[in-house]
Amino acid sequence: MRDELRILSLRAYKYKLSDLNLTACSSPLVRYAVDTEILNQWFPPPPKDSTFATMVETQPLKQQSKPINGVNGIHNHHHDEADFDPSAPPPFKIAEIRAAIPKHCWVKNPWRSLSYVFRDLFAISAMGAAAIYLDSWYLWPLYWAAQGTMFWALFVLGHDCGHGSFSDSRILNTVVGHILHSAILVPYNGWRISHRTHHQNHGHVENDESWVPLTEKVYSSLDESTRKFRFRVPYPIFAYPFYLWTRSPGKKGSHFNPYSDLFAPNERRDVIASTTCWTMMVSLLVYLSFVVGPVEILKLYGVPYWIFVMWLDMVTYLHHHGYDEKLPWYRGKEWSYLRGGLTTVDRDYGMFNNIHHDIGTHVIHHLFPQIPHYHLREATKAAKSVLGKYYREPKKSGPFPVHLIDNLLSSMSNDHYVSDTGDIVFYQTDPKLFKKKMVANVTGDQVDFDPSAPPPFKIAEIRDAIPKHCWVKNPWRSLSYAVWDVLVVFAMAAIAKYLDSWYAWPIYWVAQGTMFWAVFVIGHDCGHGSFSDSRLLNNFVGHIMHSAILVPYHGWRISHRTHHRNHGNVEKDESWVPMTESLYKKLDNSTKTLRFTIPFPFLAYPFYRSPGKEGSHFHPSSDLFSPNERFDVITSTASVVLAAALLLYFSIVQSPIQMLKLYFVPYWIFVMWLDIVTYLHHHGYETKLPWYRGKEWSYLRGGLTTMDRDYGMFNKIHHDIGTHVIHHLFPQIPHYHLEEATKAAKPVLGKYYREPKKSGPIPFHLFKILATSIYEDNYVSDDGEIVFYQTDPQPSHETPHMNSGNVEKDESWMSETFYRSLDGSNKSIRFTLPIPFFDFRLPLE
Repeated sequence: MRDELRILSLRAYKYKLSDLNLTACSSPLVRYAVDTEILNQWFPPPPKDSTFATMVETQPLKQQSKPINGVNGIHNHHHDEADFDPSAPPPFKIAEIRAAIPKHCWVKNPWRSLSYVFRDLFAISAMGAAAIYLDSWYLWPLYWAAQGTMFWALFVLGHDCGHGSFSDSRILNTVVGHILHSAILVPYNGWRISHRTHHQNHGHVENDESWVPLTEKVYSSLDESTRKFRFRVPYPIFAYPFYLWTRSPGKKGSHFNPYSDLFAPNERRDVIASTTCWTMMVSLLVYLSFVVGPVEILKLYGVPYWIFVMWLDMVTYLHHHGYDEKLPWYRGKEWSYLRGGLTTVDRDYGMFNNIHHDIGTHVIHHLFPQIPHYHLREATKAAKSVLGKYYREPKKSGPFPVHLIDNLLSSMSNDHYVSDTGDIVFYQTDPKLFKKKMVANVTGDQVDFDPSAPPPFKIAEIRDAIPKHCWVKNPWRSLSYAVWDVLVVFAMAAIAKYLDSWYAWPIYWVAQGTMFWAVFVIGHDCGHGSFSDSRLLNNFVGHIMHSAILVPYHGWRISHRTHHRNHGNVEKDESWVPMTESLYKKLDNSTKTLRFTIPFPFLAYPFYRSPGKEGSHFHPSSDLFSPNERFDVITSTASVVLAAALLLYFSIVQSPIQMLKLYFVPYWIFVMWLDIVTYLHHHGYETKLPWYRGKEWSYLRGGLTTMDRDYGMFNKIHHDIGTHVIHHLFPQIPHYHLEEATKAAKPVLGKYYREPKKSGPIPFHLFKILATSIYEDNYVSDDGEIVFYQTDPQPSHETPHMNSGNVEKDESWMSETFYRSLDGSNKSIRFTLPIPFFDFRLPLE
C-alpha cells in the first residue's frame, strides 16, 4: 500500500487531481488520501533519479492542448496584454508551478500553526474582557468590528485544518478545526467536505460548490425577490448561515444533514460529530443568554458573528468574482484542475492581510491547498515566473481595502448568470434586474438617443403642460410642514434626553439628522420663493430654519440661485461643478483624495466652495455677491453666529457630550444627506450626461441634465426633493405640487426625462451609483462646448501601485538626500507613531 501511495503521490505532481485513476486503488486509505487533498503532504517531491520517479516517467502523460498565450517567454511573448485570452489552455503544467515553489514552503510546523491559534484566541478573549469591563457605547462599535474580524481569522485557521495545511496530524487538525469552527457556529466536517468539493472543482459551472454561477435556466426560474436577495448588496454578504442550511440556488442539501447529497455514506459519522458540536455551541449561547442576558450576548457575540459572516461572504466572493476583465468558467472537456484554479484572484486586504492569515493569496492556495498559510506569499512570489499573465496582480490596498467595495458592487450588478450551453462561458448581465424602461414619446430605441442633442420642444411647452394650480403657493400649507418638522425635531430630542439610553442614541442620530435635512429643504423652498408669495415670510422662516442648522440663509440662497440659473454650465454652475482637466491636474494628491474618496466628499458642505472657486458664503465682500446683497449676507452670517453662540452656551450648561449627542452627530448626518442628495441629482446616471459651455448651453438644456431620484420612505419626509428635474426648471413650484407637475410634463419631456429607479423603503440602490460616479467622474475636457466626465486612468490613490519599486516615482519612498534635508520636526512627523497614519501626504520630494 505504501508503494501505491508513493506512486500516486508522484503522479499527482505530474497530473491534475482528476487524472488519477482512483477506481484502480486497492486501499480505501489511498482513496481517502486523494479525496482529502493530503496525499502530497505524506510524501515530499522525490529526487529525479529515484526509482519511483523512473516508474512514473515510464507512464505516458496526457496530451495537453496547444499553448496559445505568451507566458514567461514561452510562445508569443511580445503580445500585448489586450491579446491575452485567460480562457486559453496555459502553456505550462501544474508540475512546473509546483517545481518553482521552494521545498520548505510545503513543510507544516504544528507549533507555529498552534501559535496563531493561541494568538487569535488571546486577542478574542482580551477584547471580550475589555468590552465587558468598559461597557461603553463609544467603544462597542469598535469592539464589534474588531471582534468580528478576529472571528473571521479563527475561521481561516479552522479552514487550514480542513485542508490539512495546519499540520500533518489528522487528529490535531480535526480537534483544532472542531474547536475553532464550532465556536463561530460552523459545522466543521460538513463545511470541510463541501469546501473540498469546491477546491476539487474550482471554476466548474456544474460541479463547483462556492459562489457557483447560476445557469440562465436556473436564473430564469427564480422569482424577482430571490434574484434581488442574491444580487443586491447588502443581502448577499449575509448569506453564509443560510447557505449552510440550504446551499446555493439550484443545489439541494444541508451541511448539517448527514444524508445530504453533499456527503458519501462513509462521511456521515463525521457530519454527525460536527452537527453535534454546533448544537452544543448553540446550547451554550442560549444558556449564557439566560445567565447574563440576551442583550449582553448580542453585544459580545451576536453582532461580531454577523461581522464575521460579512467578511466570509465578501472575501470568498471576491476571490472568484469582480476582476476588471471577465474570467471564464468551464464545463466538460475544457475544464481541468489547473485551468479552474487559474480563474481565482488574489486580493490585497491592507492591514488585514496578516490578521487574516494571508487568505488573500488565493491562487496558489487553490492550486496547492496543502501549503501552510505562512508560506503562501513566498510560494506565490516563486510561482509568478511560471504563471505569467495567468496571475493577476492584486491592486495594492491602503490600510483599509475600500477599493474592493467597487469591485463587489460592480460584480453584483453585472455577473448574474452563465449560458446553459458551451464548455467555456462567461458571466452575463440581466439588463432588466436593476433597470426600468424609460418613459418616452420620442421614436427610436433608447440606445440611439443622444441626451446632448437640442430638445425638440421649448420650455414654454413644458410650462403649458403643467396644471395651473401647481403654481399656486399656499403659505398655510407651507407653514404646516415647517411647524410639523420643528415639532418632530424637538419631540425626538426630548425623548432622547429623557431615555438617555445607548440603545436609542444611534436611532435618534439617524432620525434627527434626517429631520435636520427636512428642515433644510423647507428653508431651501423659502430661498426659491416657493414657500409663499411673501418675501418677508420667506426670509423670516428661511432664517429660522437654516440658522438652526448652521446654514447662512442669504449666503446660501444667492449661491444656490446662481446654481439654478447656470445649471449644467461648466464654468458658471455653482453646485458640484465639474473640474476641468487642467484644474484637476493642478490639485495635490491629498485634495484629490478628499474629493474622490468616500466618505470625504459627503462631509464637504461646511467647507464648500469648490476647488477652482474662491470666496465664502459668510463674507459679504465675496465674489459670490453683488454690492446690494452684502447687507443680506451680513444678516445671515450674524444669525449663524448667534446660533453657534447659543450652541456653545448650551454646551457649557448641559455639557459638551450632551450637545454632541443631541445636536452635532445629527448635524453631520444632515450634512451627509445634503451632499449625497445634491450630488446624485447631477451625477451617476447609467450613461454619461453632458455638460455645456458657450453657445451650446441654454437654461433648458442645462436643466435637462438633472435627474430625479426615488428615496423610498424618505420622499415625503424630505418634501419630495427627489423630483428634481421640474424643480430645476421651475423652482417657484411648491414642493407639494412637484410630483403632479412632473407627471404632467413627462409627455413633453419624452426621453429627456430619465425615470428614477424604484426604491425599496431604504434607498440602498443609490450606494453603488454613488460609489461608481465618485470613482469615474473626475474631470471634463478644457476645450469643447459639449463635454462629458472623464476618468483619471491613474488616480492618486493608485500611484504607489503603478510605480511600486521606483525610487523617483513611488509615493512611498524618499531618497537619502531628501531625508537629510528634512528638519527635526518633519522627521518626527514622518517617523513617530501614530502621526504618519493621520497624514494624507507624507513629506516627499
